[in-house]
Amino acid sequence: MIRSGSTRMTENHRDWIAGIAAAAGIHIAASTVEHGSDGSYICASIFDRTGQELARYRKQHLFGVAETADFRPGTRQPELVRIGEFTAALGICFDVEFPEFAREQALRGADLLLIPTALPLRAGIDGEPHPLDTTLVSTLLVPARALESQLFIAYANHTGPKFSGISTIADP
Repeated sequence: MIRSGSTRMTENHRDWIAGIAAAAGIHIAASTVEHGSDGSYICASIFDRTGQELARYRKQHLFGVAETADFRPGTRQPELVRIGEFTAALGICFDVEFPEFAREQALRGADLLLIPTALPLRAGIDGEPHPLDTTLVSTLLVPARALESQLFIAYANHTGPKFSGISTIADP
């Protein structure tokens, strides 16, 4: 997720991502922040091979104090977008941890759920692993969510020293 204090800065990030999609001739799903007169939202967008933004979705399930203090939750279902043989919908990070979210997209006609995420690692306690091992989201929960909702899920996680970096592509 890209955080920024200015509307123009986040538009520049979306322009930059659109440019990469166009230059590489690929579709890209990525998250940014959207600032509007009614507040700020964590968003995900799908860009096509020409760099056109096909859909933008506002994250519905905010995680923790930091997100709920800085952002508003989205209230609309993601748009369904045709990508090759798939009908795709967007979600963001914590959204996938709610079975009803994934199931709703499947019932609406999606067969592919694209989930950009920035799942942090949690520090252990007294030399022991943290009781909530966040790597289980990508290795256990995402495949289970794909199975129970009969969706393909592409879960792309942020990398770096404070993130699990474990991305997953799961089939139903």
